[in-house]
Amino acid sequence: MGKTIVITGGTGGIGYQAGLALAKADPQNVIVITGRSAESGKAAVEAMKKDSGNPNIHLALADLSMQSAVRSLAQDLTDRFQTLNPKPSTLTSAP
Repeated sequence: MGKTIVITGGTGGIGYQAGLALAKADPQNVIVITGRSAESGKAAVEAMKKDSGNPNIHLALADLSMQSAVRSLAQDLTDRFQTLNPKPSTLTSAP
């Protein structure tokens, strides 16, 4: 059974690549990418579906720099998806 995985910043860069790898790893995985722009978000979802062959890619719009938007995103995700599974962090920090 696949997992439901949320990728913040999944519309480009390392977030997109992480989402793509997880989408390819198991076609039952449900990938939710977050972003601020509907236009770039929709483009990223369509590209990820095409590149991975996984139709289970979704977009959640949010500006995560605002606490109220973080709360709204959390509510949106719990309303839309039965379960959410943790993902490895795509961010690292240098010593």
